[in-house]
Amino acid sequence: MRDLRQTRFHPNDRGPDVFAAKHEHHYCTDHAPPEIQGQLPSAADEVKIVERLIDQLESRDMDESEKTTFRQELQQLAEDIRAGRRRLEDAE
Repeated sequence: MRDLRQTRFHPNDRGPDVFAAKHEHHYCTDHAPPEIQGQLPSAADEVKIVERLIDQLESRDMDESEKTTFRQELQQLAEDIRAGRRRLEDAE
């Protein structure tokens, strides 16, 4: 019979390679550390992202009225980002 005590695991039993593993963190633009804030997209980058979404929308096969509604919402989002009223993370 196998001894179950040998299968116990204690966090201190991990090797150094486990502790060196990368961890993912998610930050909002207001609370990110300075070294992370430099990596976050700027407002201009976010406008480019929204413009790409608009371009992708044009190539989608969907109802024209829905496409028009989505296009207007995305254009409004791009205008709001340019004006500093919203960011992508604020989008609903």
